[in-house]
Amino acid sequence: MKKHLSTLLVSSSLLILLSSCSNYSFTSNLDKENIKNYFAPTSVTIYKNNTQLPKIKEYIAAVEGESCQIKISDASANKIDARTQARRNAYNLKANAVVFTGCTQAQTKQCAQLIICYAKAYQVQEQ
Repeated sequence: MKKHLSTLLVSSSLLILLSSCSNYSFTSNLDKENIKNYFAPTSVTIYKNNTQLPKIKEYIAAVEGESCQIKISDASANKIDARTQARRNAYNLKANAVVFTGCTQAQTKQCAQLIICYAKAYQVQEQ
């Protein structure tokens, strides 16, 4: 009986060891493009005003971002999300810098509370 149990244990261990070395395929729902877009705002530097911008710069466009609180029970709209969205929009225009000009709060049919932040997007060269 002991020999049979011992043989069974060794066989099971060997089977587990061999199966762990097999060619295991891993798939994920992560998309490389989604990861790139998620971190895109970090590629856009925020300057407090135009005088802080490097001398070599090109104005790209005005951009905006918004944060919407759809229902009163949802998290409040906030400037951080609105500014992050503006930076993402600037990145999509190939800008690498923004100067925020202001934020405003509003109510719409779609949002119980809406915050919109406005910025100027630039392509700058660091010296």
